[in-house]
Amino acid sequence: MRSPPRCKAPLRQPLRPPDRRFEVPLTSPCISICRMDSKTEWCEGCLRTIDEIGDWGSMSNVRRQAVLDAIKLRRATLFDGQ
Repeated sequence: MRSPPRCKAPLRQPLRPPDRRFEVPLTSPCISICRMDSKTEWCEGCLRTIDEIGDWGSMSNVRRQAVLDAIKLRRATLFDGQ
């Protein structure tokens, strides 16, 4: 009895995260009104937290987009009904 033929297709390489060196960074939401609100702990200009502002330069676009999405929710919270 003959053995079945072996597949000669190359093995799949494991997925790697994208190379961040080549991604175009999302633009900062800073509008140069840099004052922290003591009640919300958000910048009055861009509505980011101090940690989000400090980390922005080293964030991936995925994380930056999450911050931008959070800003939309914060804006809606602040200005809802006005």
